[in-house]
Amino acid sequence: MLKTTDAMTARKSFGALLNQTYYQNQTTIISRANKAMAALISIELLASIHSYSESLKAQIQQVAKKNDLSETAALDLANEAKEFARKSA
Repeated sequence: MLKTTDAMTARKSFGALLNQTYYQNQTTIISRANKAMAALISIELLASIHSYSESLKAQIQQVAKKNDLSETAALDLANEAKEFARKSA
């Protein structure tokens, strides 16, 4: 579930937002001047994102080693592939 609120409202009702995040697994986007500035997410979602990120880093390191590339070159190649996939979709 995704909700958006402005920063002032988030500040005034932080406890309620925290409870909604924890008990209802709600994600809240916090904005200022109609610009998304931050997100309040559950600890489980944060752990999942972190785990996925670490997995991707390990895969990039494997590709770099297998193809005799620096880790930076492999990361650049992965970013190029990501951009190509986004444009092709």
